[in-house]
Amino acid sequence: MNNNIDVGVSNFINFSRWVCAFIVVLGHVRGLLFVDYSSVFEKNLFVRTFYFMSSLGHEAVLVFFVLSGYLVGGVTFNKWGRDRPKFLVYFIDRLTRIYVVLIPALLFGFALDSIGTYYFNFDNIYTSPDIYSFPSVQSSILDKLDIKVFLCNIFMIDKFGLLGSNGPLWSLHFEWWYYSFFGLICFFYFKKSFCSLFFALMILFFMPLKMLSLIFVWFLGFYSYLFMRKVRLNKAFFLFGIVFFFISMLIPKLSILSGYELFFLKNGIFSDFFVAVAYSLMLVSARGGNNVNKLNFSLASFSYTTYLFHFPFLFFFVSYTYSIKGVVSKFQPNLVGFSVFFILLSMIYLYSYICYFLFERNTIRIRNYLYGRAKA
Repeated sequence: MNNNIDVGVSNFINFSRWVCAFIVVLGHVRGLLFVDYSSVFEKNLFVRTFYFMSSLGHEAVLVFFVLSGYLVGGVTFNKWGRDRPKFLVYFIDRLTRIYVVLIPALLFGFALDSIGTYYFNFDNIYTSPDIYSFPSVQSSILDKLDIKVFLCNIFMIDKFGLLGSNGPLWSLHFEWWYYSFFGLICFFYFKKSFCSLFFALMILFFMPLKMLSLIFVWFLGFYSYLFMRKVRLNKAFFLFGIVFFFISMLIPKLSILSGYELFFLKNGIFSDFFVAVAYSLMLVSARGGNNVNKLNFSLASFSYTTYLFHFPFLFFFVSYTYSIKGVVSKFQPNLVGFSVFFILLSMIYLYSYICYFLFERNTIRIRNYLYGRAKA
């Protein structure tokens, strides 16, 4: 974590990173393994809480966008204001952060999906996953396993879809173009380079509507960093932010369950805005503390790898589980279902940590190598 960031904020960011990655994984495992909430036989408090927590994947991604705007946008702007802007260094930083993990994730995902399609396409689970109401996979995985889709995903282009089963890649594509837009517009701000302004506007012009609608969330993180450098909020604001955050997540879920969706929530942009603002309020008021929480730091260290690697691995083993079961029939949230759930969850985190150890752990080393090559 950057040395200019308060220890309390750093701890809160690390906590947020691993918890949000866990919520995303939780939602995907639940969506593939368990029946929909409407089909649950026994809806006790634990089951209700489990389904609610596992439904917050989108909100977790919003938190990632806020954090990205804070850590990338805010820190870069501060550094460039203090020193002279170095666009090449910024590009190397962003390139290594994304691609050291992305390229292996694409290759591993391609391999798992290819093997799964060949050996475990039980009842067309890989070729027609949409018939089983899997919320994260809605079209043929086989149709998205070719070199054309692979190369488009390398270059962050969604024209032919996301590679194989790896739906979570969508948010990474958004991140890359937010990075690119911000770097160019920031370089224009400091260096008055109209060439960078032109390319920034071109990126903005060609952004898909969904990507454009979420860029404000990213910039909330950026402005949170600037706000923190001028204003110091006490812990009362942090507590208010927690309450606001949970209310902003709870009201949309309750309104949908009740069948009466509030008019200002029908457009997802407003509910996204409330969640992002509430989290930003917690972020800017999380100061305090003298020591880095080592547990949060350790769990956060491989959250990015977990996010990118988990889904093809999960889908592969869910398909294997259904092939053993003899039918693509989702589990009830009972003892048997949760036993399979915890086994899969443990396997996902073991797999993700191994992949982190092989790839993401070497990001700084690769980045320093590229710095050296750039100076040569």
